[in-house]
Amino acid sequence: MKKLSINTTFFESDEVQAIEGQFGLKGVIVYMRLLCAIKDNGYFLELTEIKKLALCNKVPGLQINELEQILHFMVSTIGVFSAETFESIIDEETEETCTVLTSESIQSDYAKSHKRSKNKPTQYWLLDTPEEPVEDVKKPEPIHVPDTVCGQLMGFESNDEPPKPIEPEIEYYHQTLTSTTGPVRIPLKNIETWKSAYPNVDIDREIRQMEAWLVSNPKKQKTARGMMTFANSWLAKSQDRPSGGRSVGQPYQAPARPLTAKGGQSFEGIDYVKAYNDFLNSKRVPPPAPAE
Repeated sequence: MKKLSINTTFFESDEVQAIEGQFGLKGVIVYMRLLCAIKDNGYFLELTEIKKLALCNKVPGLQINELEQILHFMVSTIGVFSAETFESIIDEETEETCTVLTSESIQSDYAKSHKRSKNKPTQYWLLDTPEEPVEDVKKPEPIHVPDTVCGQLMGFESNDEPPKPIEPEIEYYHQTLTSTTGPVRIPLKNIETWKSAYPNVDIDREIRQMEAWLVSNPKKQKTARGMMTFANSWLAKSQDRPSGGRSVGQPYQAPARPLTAKGGQSFEGIDYVKAYNDFLNSKRVPPPAPAE
């Protein structure tokens, strides 16, 4: 569907004000319908007697003689359409003629909107020379360099294939971790990263414990994609545990703090043998007093 661009000041323009002052809203409606019909057809409209009657039916209360007056006013008085009259034979038998409505401004707008079109308008064309269609700018063709030259620059013959880059082989740790889809190998670079990030954790021992936990808990096994994240979280928690916070191979030492009883009494400097004997003596029942 074609669109008709109307300026916001359309109803304030001189020609619309003149048409409205002479014929009222009927004249404005006729003018807008003619513009839409011309836009839909391209840049001109062959207004036959049948089309005039159809236009009268679309505008309430419009008579054919009133339409002729509006057309004559728009063409001859205010010049919104060309004053030149084009007549063409529509039917060879009846030789019915028609009035062609167009203008230089309408054709100029048409030429601007169709400047890329290869078909140049000629029928009822009022402008001196239609605007030439803009030729597509061709991109420069790439410069082709023979393969022999490229081969000589790269250091191999033209018949030989270019050398493929050598990808370094990935080395893996000897222990694997069981996932939902099978064993997952651990790259050695991950082991080195974990040893650097968690220096107080025995990485080898923790990996063995991971594998034992995964085998013992098949429903909690991780996917192969999330296995490295699981291992890193495991090691981070081991770093926070007392057993993980010591140096590798160092036995666990209890925190140095004095032992106290429930009442807060310290056990330091107590003779445990004497204390035990005093406890037993306190529990002994004294012998009965001799009878007098």
